[in-house]
Amino acid sequence: MDMRLKNKVAIITGAAQGIGAAFAVGFAKEGARIVIGDIADASNTVKRVEKEGSEAIFVKTDVKNEGDCVALAKKAFEHFGAIDILINNAAVFANVILKPFTELSSEEFKRVVEINTSGAFHCIKAVFPYMKEKGGKIVNMSSASIIEGVPGMPHYVASKGAMMALTRCMARELGDFKINVNTISPGFTHY
Repeated sequence: MDMRLKNKVAIITGAAQGIGAAFAVGFAKEGARIVIGDIADASNTVKRVEKEGSEAIFVKTDVKNEGDCVALAKKAFEHFGAIDILINNAAVFANVILKPFTELSSEEFKRVVEINTSGAFHCIKAVFPYMKEKGGKIVNMSSASIIEGVPGMPHYVASKGAMMALTRCMARELGDFKINVNTISPGFTHY
């Protein structure tokens, strides 16, 4: 069987659990070596990747912090010698409490946007020096909620709408470097 990602190196943020962990395992099945950037311990995901016969490292990363994102890219390159793929999956969702927008503080709104949108921007900037000569793939995670608009979570929906807009800008700016930038907008998942 031909592995579609054989010897590719993929950084996946927010892969300690959920859909990010599913990406890590799925990419490993296709031959990719995985770098997990997350604030939570990702040792379980590393074990699952290794069980698939691939290699993974975990780098504790808070995507709100640009320096953490730069360190993530640097460690990925130092360990594997390349960065071919970036999946910007880290986000605040599970602990977002549905409530009327009038009860949502500006601080909470900013925090969600900072993690969900600014975090992706920091990671794109961090991997660019490693991709600019040979190209690469960047996938930003948005959400189907941007189409419907979900009452009680304007901060989450706005942050994911911004991901779509950020993707369009980055695709135009990075295309000349053979860096492909796309967005996936999943609905609810069972993972």
